[in-house]
Order: sequence, then structure tokens, then C-alpha cells
Amino acid sequence: MSLLIEINFSKMFQRFITKLFLALQFTFASAQVNTESMRNSFSDDSLKHALRLDLSLEKSSEEVFDASVNYRFDINIGENLTSFLVISYENGYEQLPENEKNIIKNKGFGHFRLTKNFSNNFYIEGFVQAGFNDFLLMERRSLYGLGVRNKLIDKKRAILFSGVGFMSESETYNTKLEDNKNLLRSTNYLNANFSISESIQLINTLYFQLSTVEEKDYRLLFESIFEYKLNNNLEFSFELNYRFDNQPHGDLGKNYYDVKNGITYRF
Repeated sequence: MSLLIEINFSKMFQRFITKLFLALQFTFASAQVNTESMRNSFSDDSLKHALRLDLSLEKSSEEVFDASVNYRFDINIGENLTSFLVISYENGYEQLPENEKNIIKNKGFGHFRLTKNFSNNFYIEGFVQAGFNDFLLMERRSLYGLGVRNKLIDKKRAILFSGVGFMSESETYNTKLEDNKNLLRSTNYLNANFSISESIQLINTLYFQLSTVEEKDYRLLFESIFEYKLNNNLEFSFELNYRFDNQPHGDLGKNYYDVKNGITYRF
């Protein structure tokens, strides 16, 4: 009897999450570090590497240069235990006519995640991360957390995951009003992967992060990545990031956008 109740509850929960995900997707259609898009599906290989490089140069009377590098590796540690490490750095500057440089972008982070799957649909994972972002006046951000991950839909062309967890977050900002912030946040997400064809993939992820001590302190993060596989090693990508912070720091607005494209080499 108890087993039947658990099965029925699981089906009801999956229907609810699916409807919620579709509603949220519609809201964003009408209206930043995302680690879900960093996941790779493992084949028989025990170790994978990926190196991505983005370059942009605009020049007239002034020169604008933008570059980023992203390295990651995935490793299959043992039965039902995987992990990945991502290191990313982005820098951009504007060369003014008087030979002065104006830094317009300077940010980076490192993220390590360990995942243990107990079934085909249920996972437990832990993670640590450190980074900085000059544009958001963030001198330092470090966090560690623990959560569960559930596969809700697994079709040939579409896979849907949900995740719930908590993370301890420590931030240092370059503002006069608030220099440091340490708190516990809930971190929840929905991740949908669509295989449009053998060469084209679309990855959408929506995060909701809420402070456990102040209900007005919350963030929404949305990321959409379009990937086109050129061959077994090379792929082109277009990425859109949107962040809504209900309590931004300094005089920053609540909305933040980041658009970029690049090429990735996997080996």
C-alpha cells in the first residue's frame, strides 16, 4: 500500500514540476554562472576535456577587444560516481585615442561538482565554487553546497531535470553601502535539453535562488545555449544569459544581460 502511495505521489510531483517549468518558460518569453549547461553526458570514456575560446575585436578611432577562455574536464571516478571541474576567465578592454585602456569586462570563476546517482532518475551532488566579477562590483564570491537532482522526463529528443539544494554563500563587494555578505541560500533549478538533430542542441536552464533569512533577497537566472556540432571535436555555440536580482548591490540595476558566441574543442 505504501509503495503505491509513493508511486502516485511521484507521478503527481512530476506533473506539477513539468507544468511549472512550462509556465516559467512562457513568462520569460513574454517579458550568471549556470553550471547546468556545463554537464556532459558520459559515454564509455573515463576522462574528457573541453577548451573553448571566444575572441572579439572592433576598431575605428577606438579599439575594443574582448576575449574569454574556458577549460573543463569530466571524469568518471567509478560506478555511478562522476565529477567535473570548470575554470573560466573573461577580459575585455577599450583602447581610447589617448592610449589609455578602459577595462570593460573582467571576471572569472572555478567550479567543482561531484555527483552520485542512486538510480537512473535520482542523484545527490555536492559542489564548491569561487569567482569574481568586476562588472557586478563583486570582488570575491565563494560558496559550497549540497543538493538532489531528479530526472523528470527522458525522451529521445528532450530531457528535463529538476534540482533542489542549499548553499553557503560568501561575497565581498566593492561598494560603500555593503562590503560583505554571508548567508545561506536555497538553490533550485529546472534544466531542459533538446536535441533538435544529431548536430544541433538547445539547452535551457532556469535558476531560482532565495535567501533563507530575507524573503526579498532572491535571484532569477536564465540561460539558453544553442550548440551546433561541426565535427566530432569542434562545435559552435551561441549563449544568452539573463539575471534578475531583486536586491542588487550598489547602483546596479536589477536586470543583467550577457550575450556571446564561440567555438569549443573537445578531446
